[in-house]
Amino acid sequence: LGSTGIDERYADNWQGSLQAGVPRRGAYHYVITGVSALMQVANILDVTGGDFGTEPFTLDVERTNAERLAMAGGWVFPKTSYTAILLEMVSRLSRQVRVRIYTNKTEWQMMTTQPSWAAQYPLWVAGYPADPNHQTYRPTVPAPWAAWSVWQYSSKGSVPGITGKPFCSANRRTA
Repeated sequence: LGSTGIDERYADNWQGSLQAGVPRRGAYHYVITGVSALMQVANILDVTGGDFGTEPFTLDVERTNAERLAMAGGWVFPKTSYTAILLEMVSRLSRQVRVRIYTNKTEWQMMTTQPSWAAQYPLWVAGYPADPNHQTYRPTVPAPWAAWSVWQYSSKGSVPGITGKPFCSANRRTA
């Protein structure tokens, strides 16, 4: 649903993917540093109207470019408060929809206290090999997960019914 707001094409693309017959549809939301879990969950429910599709709702754990720059300048990321926001969000959302966490090892380590409770939620891990068809490459799985359920190996995918300049990932699943 966006890192700084709502994807302006969300409603059109959500409807377009339905009309195109995309079998696995789901939405995601960047967990925003310093914004309460209650406000973020209210935004999610408002935008989706409770229609989460067939996939687990994905909470995206990644720093913004501004946060990366601030950290390079010495700012210390508030891991404890961010982890508390994430826990409250998964707790609230899990009452209504299956939840999964999207991240990679570096982002997870930089942004969270690496809580053991996260292992109960499926992991969608990002890892970009030079050759995505290379069969021996395996993305690095952050603690506390033992394995991933979805692996994003490229950010240059396309999806029927999605228009404009959206971020579409190319993924592999464990099953």
